[in-house]
Amino acid sequence: MNQERELADSTALVFEPRRALASARRWALARRAELLCAALLAVASAQMLAVVARKSITIDEIVMIPAAYYHLAAGDFQLVNEHPPLSKIVAAVPLLFLQPDEARPEQINDPPDSPKAKWAYQERFWENNPGLFEPLSFWPRVPMIALTIALGLVVFIFARELFGARAAVLAVALYSLEPTVLAHGRVVQTDIPAAFGYLLLFFALYRYNAAPAPRRALGLGVAAGVAILSKYSMLLAAPVLAAYLLVLLWRTPRSGRKRSTLFKHAALVTLAALLVVNAAYFFQHRPLVEADAQWIQKAFPSNAGAVMTAASALSYLLPTDFVIGVFFQIWHNGEGHSAGLLGMYSNTGWWYYFP
Repeated sequence: MNQERELADSTALVFEPRRALASARRWALARRAELLCAALLAVASAQMLAVVARKSITIDEIVMIPAAYYHLAAGDFQLVNEHPPLSKIVAAVPLLFLQPDEARPEQINDPPDSPKAKWAYQERFWENNPGLFEPLSFWPRVPMIALTIALGLVVFIFARELFGARAAVLAVALYSLEPTVLAHGRVVQTDIPAAFGYLLLFFALYRYNAAPAPRRALGLGVAAGVAILSKYSMLLAAPVLAAYLLVLLWRTPRSGRKRSTLFKHAALVTLAALLVVNAAYFFQHRPLVEADAQWIQKAFPSNAGAVMTAASALSYLLPTDFVIGVFFQIWHNGEGHSAGLLGMYSNTGWWYYFP
């Protein structure tokens, strides 16, 4: 009896290469789309990592990297508040391990919270860390590469749900080999994060539309919050979602849904988005300071009082630095921004490009 049991045990432990290879082949064939996606994104990440140390720091990164460290280490978002903090917070995580020297108070001769003081901080940040220039310009880019790969995963998942596995692989191939993605995906800026937030928002909207539920409404709200935190341009998420709600309300009698349920879901989306935005600013609602009032008076001389009232009211729901950043973008759009296209130059853009 014991001999038979030992024989059975020894037989069970026999390794059969052919069977193992056949099993591995079946597994790989069943997941070939995922494996191809992983391979393409691995090639893209390897390419970005290989060149990131050899590429000089960009003009945006001169400002963004010091601001990123200041945001995360000091918990203060007044430095470079014309951009939401998502990309900066992501990029600043490795800097917590490097512990660079911050600008000392005696190095800043301008009034606190003034634009000159903010620029002085960024200049002194680089001056105080000459021996750390290479790691300070390399490591913040690594999380941005990870975010670029995360965007590629969203491209794959969304394309597969819409058009199938083959189309998803094609979409990832076009994405991972696109020179613009490879160039912008390895630097600290807001373009790739904005693309990530944009696609994540519409993926969440697609999922909610397919099967409305409280859980998916919360997911849509989180995606909207992430999109808004990526770049102020993504504030378009608010009118897009409002228009979608109006369409649903118009179709309610024919779809069999209750309008009360739609309003509950809309409330969940709004609350989730507000929670995400406030969390990114560490739930800070600082009062408006003198520097804010001076800037508003200078930027909006004809209606500074109304802008101050609006900013003060909005700061109860949204972080003050987020609100100031929104008004900065409104002012900046009115002032214009240098742009070039096909040999042409404009300070206000064109209706079809950079308007």
